[in-house]
Amino acid sequence: MIDCNTMRQIVLVAGGLLSGGTGLGFLAMNVPALALLGPLALLLVLASGLVLVGMFCAALWPGVARRLEECQH
Repeated sequence: MIDCNTMRQIVLVAGGLLSGGTGLGFLAMNVPALALLGPLALLLVLASGLVLVGMFCAALWPGVARRLEECQH
C-alpha cells in the first residue's frame, strides 16, 4: 500500500542511491585502485532514476492517487 510515508521513504532511497553513486563515481575517477567500481556507480545513479520513475508511475494509479491527495506537504 503506497501512502505518504512510503512515498517519503522511496524518495529518500532514491536520494541515497544517487548520492552513493555520485560519491562512488567520484572515488572511482580519483583513486586508481577503485577504478573498477565505475560501472557500479553508474548502476546506482541509474537505479535512483528508475526508482523515481517507478514511483511516479505507481502514483498515477487511481487508488494510490486518492491516498496521496491526503498528504500534507
